Amino acid sequence: MGRKDFTVWESYRSQVLVALLSIAFGLFSWAILGNYSNQPVPEYNTNFISFLVVGVIASGFVIPLSQGTRINPWTFETVLMAGMRKSVIVLGSLFWQTIFAAITLIPQILIAIFLFKVAFVVNPVSLILAVLITMTLVVSLAMMDMGIRIVTKQSDPIIWGVILVSGIGSGMLYPIQELDKYVPGISNFSWALPFTWIYHLIRVSVLEGGSILDPSVALSFAGAALYCLAVIAISYYVMSWGLRRAKKDGTLGWY
Repeated sequence: MGRKDFTVWESYRSQVLVALLSIAFGLFSWAILGNYSNQPVPEYNTNFISFLVVGVIASGFVIPLSQGTRINPWTFETVLMAGMRKSVIVLGSLFWQTIFAAITLIPQILIAIFLFKVAFVVNPVSLILAVLITMTLVVSLAMMDMGIRIVTKQSDPIIWGVILVSGIGSGMLYPIQELDKYVPGISNFSWALPFTWIYHLIRVSVLEGGSILDPSVALSFAGAALYCLAVIAISYYVMSWGLRRAKKDGTLGWY
């Protein structure tokens, strides 16, 4: 049985590659974190512990949701054949996951305040906008995940790849500017990752109390909004492509 499982796992080359890269990228990200620990973070006018805890809490909320529904691809196809709209399937499948993630945020925030002494400086308006942009990106990524998994019938290598690279380049554990010490200018490419925008907007909203009336903060939100529009368009195209491909190849509904 073990040999059979290994053969099935090994037959999906993208899955094998992602698993091996996850180990390498994970080690590298922790190495960078070790070099940066306990330094102040002037980008958000805060200390390292506050910066790190907010990043970890945010990632624990958005990454599981961005990986999309946990519905089996075959079941997903059958649901689609029932005539249900794609948007309803995506939002419905994420509903409980979102509620559960929101509930688990409460004890995490309390621990952050009372145990780690995180210095929250919250701007309510900016935080609401940050959450709206975050959820839009999460739903878009979930759509993309569904579109790919309905074709591969396994994990989605693209979303996993984005999450993998984000572990190093999105600023979850340390400021993205730290990457420039290893490869000058590479932090500019971090803005191609959705999680970079998510972590940045949340930190601006809850660590430095950034107001959208501040030109630099407003520019960040405007850039994130444009990025959102691009991701929505790409995700919708990928999901539509996945459905067309499944129908054309004859896999939809087990046929």
